[in-house]
Amino acid sequence: MSIVQTINPATEEVLSDYTLQSEQQVDQAIEASSEAQEHWRRVNYPTRAECVRVFAEALKGARITLAELM
Repeated sequence: MSIVQTINPATEEVLSDYTLQSEQQVDQAIEASSEAQEHWRRVNYPTRAECVRVFAEALKGARITLAELM
C-alpha cells in the first residue's frame, strides 16, 4: 500500500501520512457522497439552516486551533 506524506516545506516536518486509495475505494466514496447529497437535498430549509448555524458555531469555537493549522 502506498503512502503519501504532507511535509512542511519550511521545516521539512512530516505533518501527516495518507494511504493512497484504490480506484474502487474512490468510486465508493463518490457514490456515498452522492447518496448523502440526495438525502440532504430533501431536508427542509429550516433544518438545513440550523445545521449550518451549528456548524458555523463549531468553527468559531475551534478558530484558534484551525488558525494554527494554517
